[in-house]
Amino acid sequence: MAGTISVAFDAAWEIARHGYDASDPIATGAGRVRLASVVLSAYRRGLTDPEEIKVAALRMMGISQ
Repeated sequence: MAGTISVAFDAAWEIARHGYDASDPIATGAGRVRLASVVLSAYRRGLTDPEEIKVAALRMMGISQ
């Protein structure tokens, strides 16, 4: 479980991070917290494949790939 979630989070963050100003650690941290929340939500909905979790999380955040 933990490995699946961390793999999905890292893959999703590689895409989502471009929407945040790296020089603003508060905004970046808030983005990471929001992403963590939606990744966990996708997992709780029954998704177990990291790629599916990543896609669902990005969709929930309104980020296109």
